[in-house]
Amino acid sequence: PPVEFDVAFSHENTGSLCTVLSKRPEETPRKDPPSNDPFTETIRKYFPETWVWDIVTVNSTGVAEVEMTVPDTITEWKAGALYLSKDTGLGLSFLAPLQVFQPFFVENSLPYSVAHGEAFMLKATVMNYLPTSMQIDVQLQDSPDFTAVPVGDYQDSYCLSANGRHTSSWLVTPKSLGNVNFSVSAEAQQSPEPCGSEVATVPETGRKDTVVKVLIVE
Repeated sequence: PPVEFDVAFSHENTGSLCTVLSKRPEETPRKDPPSNDPFTETIRKYFPETWVWDIVTVNSTGVAEVEMTVPDTITEWKAGALYLSKDTGLGLSFLAPLQVFQPFFVENSLPYSVAHGEAFMLKATVMNYLPTSMQIDVQLQDSPDFTAVPVGDYQDSYCLSANGRHTSSWLVTPKSLGNVNFSVSAEAQQSPEPCGSEVATVPETGRKDTVVKVLIVE
């Protein structure tokens, strides 16, 4: 989910900094989930490939702090800075990593654009990095802008084991031109039925994740 953080760059002399944050192409490695997630539901819709391109002036102590909101992508960003000063010239900073993560989320996979009437496969993969199994309900929100037919061994409700993942697929045909929104939600639900040999659990927080992505129909 979006969170606020401070980016701090420092240098011995007053000058200007050009900063950039870029996303690593590799898949986010599995890590222990963060605690104290304040959200019951996360709605994620901002997924830039590059994030920060900005010019910042450091103060007389050589420090600048910039507050911003992290995009919705589950990934690791790399922050770097280019320093310009009339006294000391040009300088480059070391890269600083920033990990964006939540222990339970859904990831949509769809093309950037399609032709009107062209069918394509929409895939939604639910990730569970928690140490317990959950009963998951996954839904593709209906829209007059497209038709969607489930593909393969489709289930809108299923057990997802600890540290597991599951992919649901739909064959989608757009019916409208322009930007078409696709909203997929995954929610951990209470269930009297066990998941395998375990009791299905529901996280106290962050139990529902909704991802909205835009497809261009030409």
